[in-house]
Amino acid sequence: MKMKSIAKVSLALGILATGVNTTTEQPVHAEKKPIEISQNSKKLKSYYTQSSVEYKNTTGYISSIQPNIKFMNVIQDNTVNNIALVGKDNQHYHAGVHRNLNIFYVAEDKRFNGGKYSIGGITKANDKAVDQIAEVRVVKEDHRGEYDYDFFPFKVDKEDMSLKEIDFKVRKHLIENYGLYGEMSSGRIIVQTKNYGRYTFELDKKLQEDRMSDIIDATSIERIEVVVKKA
Repeated sequence: MKMKSIAKVSLALGILATGVNTTTEQPVHAEKKPIEISQNSKKLKSYYTQSSVEYKNTTGYISSIQPNIKFMNVIQDNTVNNIALVGKDNQHYHAGVHRNLNIFYVAEDKRFNGGKYSIGGITKANDKAVDQIAEVRVVKEDHRGEYDYDFFPFKVDKEDMSLKEIDFKVRKHLIENYGLYGEMSSGRIIVQTKNYGRYTFELDKKLQEDRMSDIIDATSIERIEVVVKKA
């Protein structure tokens, strides 16, 4: 047998013995296409991943900048935090000093006279201690209509909570743990209370400014349901 033939036979026997695949350079799976994140999702992610600040049992001072524009000023650690009074807050808080307040502060992406401000998140301080957990059920839905379920706890430590606070905290958790505004870009949050209350937040939109001041009895939250859908 010629040397070339012997070499071919030896190579074939070696492949059979070792199971070596000589075509490993061929891709087994096609590469996944990169996820295209919309400008809307980027903007929402930027807003809902920023830091929030909470003040408990504090005092607010009303200032009227213009006839139709009022702010509540909360002074903490030599810092003045401005809260624009919009929606129900504008009707409820008039001139003067307001004590015994809880504040949930998140800076808006707009400025007033160059200064940062928040909207909503103002509630009365607790009359008694609250330590409850509301269950959040998350349903992840893909393009084929297949579902994946998960749960996480939502801490309730206030008698009253603003829709702003609930919406912000739930969305931030969804961004950090469930890919919201990445591979998951839309869906909704539904808060259900024991007295048949129902509050819905659409995940492809920022919470409306006039709803940021809406308040619910947080101790009555029965469950929170979330559906997130793939982009």
